Order: sequence, then C-alpha cells, then structure tokens
Amino acid sequence: MKLPRLFARGPELPPLPPAPKVSELPEARLQSTGRYLGTTLDSEKVSAHGLAGHGSVRVLLSDDALDVVRLAGPIRIPVASLRGARHQDNAVVISWEHGGRVLETTLRLTDETPKGDKQNTWVRKISKLARKQEETA
Repeated sequence: MKLPRLFARGPELPPLPPAPKVSELPEARLQSTGRYLGTTLDSEKVSAHGLAGHGSVRVLLSDDALDVVRLAGPIRIPVASLRGARHQDNAVVISWEHGGRVLETTLRLTDETPKGDKQNTWVRKISKLARKQEETA
C-alpha cells in the first residue's frame, strides 16, 4: 500500500475558522466520538494549520458547523463549507471547501451505535446540509 506524501501547503490555505470553546459549542443535531485520521487536499495529507495529527475526537454537527474537538486543536467546518460525505474503509470522509480548495477530512466513528448505522446517519445528514447549501447559493 502506497502511503500519501505529507502535503504542507500552508501558505496556500488561509487560517481555519476559529472554533468556539467546548463550553460554548452550539447544540448538536448529531454527535459521536471517534478518531481523526487526517485531512487531504488533492489526495495528499495536509500538515498546515494543525491538520496532520491523528487522535481521539468528539465530533458535533450543529446548524452552524461540524466541530471536531481534539487535543491537537479543534477544527470547525462551517455548514456553508460542507460539500458532502461518503463511506471509505470503515470511515466517514467529509468534503469541504476552504480557501477555494476542496479538502477531505476522514473520521472513524467509535461510539456504541453499530458502525454502519452511525456512518450512514452521518453521511446522510452532512450530504443533506451540503445539498441545502448548494440550493441556496
């Protein structure tokens, strides 16, 4: 298996949107625990803005954003930036736009719901929000 090259295009990507404190996160429509597996751009790992580190996460989807809370630093993906989601290798891959580029963030969800059910729910909800954004644009 060929591993992706580390892709450090920091200067080409603007800073990520600031994430609120955990105590100030909006009410979640959906939440889960899991593992952050990384973010890619053009199929290569992104290391800019703290996006390289793997680790445990709490993931929350609200009307405002998809928030990935992790020790390496939170990631906030505004709903307006979501482009869709899909299943891949027992994980959820979320497509989102940032700085005019489409990034893909991969999460492996690990709470007690059967994996297929949990992943289907996340893919459906994110894809629905992404479609709604396209319709209003």
